[in-house]
Amino acid sequence: MEMMNYYIILLVVFAMVALGEVFKLKKEVRKLNKVTDFLLKQSQEEKSQ
Repeated sequence: MEMMNYYIILLVVFAMVALGEVFKLKKEVRKLNKVTDFLLKQSQEEKSQ
């Protein structure tokens, strides 16, 4: 039974770390999308001129 408690604690810690990484990656993807949109708009403006 005591071993089960350790597994549960480790599972909770792992889940927290994994979720933290997922949110960090989502934030990075949003930043990259903004940069990509900016560069695409800039490219379109140069083509239209």
